[in-house]
Amino acid sequence: MKIHDIKEIIKIVHYKEVKNLLDSIIGLEKFEIEIACNICGTKITAKNFKALTRKSGKILFCCDNPKCYIPFIKFLKE
Repeated sequence: MKIHDIKEIIKIVHYKEVKNLLDSIIGLEKFEIEIACNICGTKITAKNFKALTRKSGKILFCCDNPKCYIPFIKFLKE
């Protein structure tokens, strides 16, 4: 299989919907979660949200700091 043959589905959220997304994640979780950047630990808000994903049953977040995004992506590929 060629590397270009691999397809990946990427879901996006419009910046105007980020606050609702974060509120819904907090509301749906049955346990207390900390919404913080998985790389630097900065608290995630609607203004600094860059990305989120689920890995090994955990929801992982990334802030908009350019120094966090590349390590976040590399961590997901591990």
